[in-house]
Amino acid sequence: MPERKRIFISHSKIKLNPSFEKILNESVELVFIPTIETVPLPLGAEEKTKIKYFNDYDYLIFTSANAVKYFIANVGKENFIPASNLLIAATGEKTALELTKLGIKVKIIPAQFSAGGLLEVLPVKLAGKKFLIPGSKISRATLRNGLARRGAIVDFVPVYDTKTREKAKKELEKFSGKKFDAFVFTSPSSIKGFLEILKIENPADYFGSAVIVPIGNVTAESLKNKGLTPSAVPESFTVNAALELAANLIMPSNKLMKN
Repeated sequence: MPERKRIFISHSKIKLNPSFEKILNESVELVFIPTIETVPLPLGAEEKTKIKYFNDYDYLIFTSANAVKYFIANVGKENFIPASNLLIAATGEKTALELTKLGIKVKIIPAQFSAGGLLEVLPVKLAGKKFLIPGSKISRATLRNGLARRGAIVDFVPVYDTKTREKAKKELEKFSGKKFDAFVFTSPSSIKGFLEILKIENPADYFGSAVIVPIGNVTAESLKNKGLTPSAVPESFTVNAALELAANLIMPSNKLMKN
């Protein structure tokens, strides 16, 4: 029996699509190792006020599940009672699910899970509309700038930061000398974390001809900035879609399933 292919995923273990899991496990070994972790940020008086009075806004936007987690940590689960006129948006299924677990109705979920996708479904004219966006300290300003150009009043509150996950080094050492046939990166910071953990100075030499699949366009751009060429980008910006695409790319003679 031929040796299974091996794929590295810079994310904690996820629930695989049922139709994919059995075939995948027979042909491919998945190695889930998150390279980054999040930490809460202390808020100043002004930031605390913005979070506390979230119902004073027209829109409340969450761009990640972590944004939901740390927003709730600040506002208090028992105090998160959205007004009927507050429009809540989530840029992704995972983010929306975290809100649904809290009994919160998400009114806007773009087809493309990204800042650009959200801008596509929001009104073109937003003059005077107030937006609250809790998120990561290192999050890109694409969404905020896009809203501001439409006349919106945007308050961004960084509620958490991202840092390299030191425990990942020992987890990666278990695979020292073993070959990864493909890499799936789930964010620009996860790429940065991977390179820092392994002290990779020349990414192009390290990855060689291995398949590299980013979860979306922003992560793909980050790879390019580091001199790496993404093998392909999944149509759906999810971890499942990215790893299924990677598996299909390293098993070209026997497609595991359609991405």
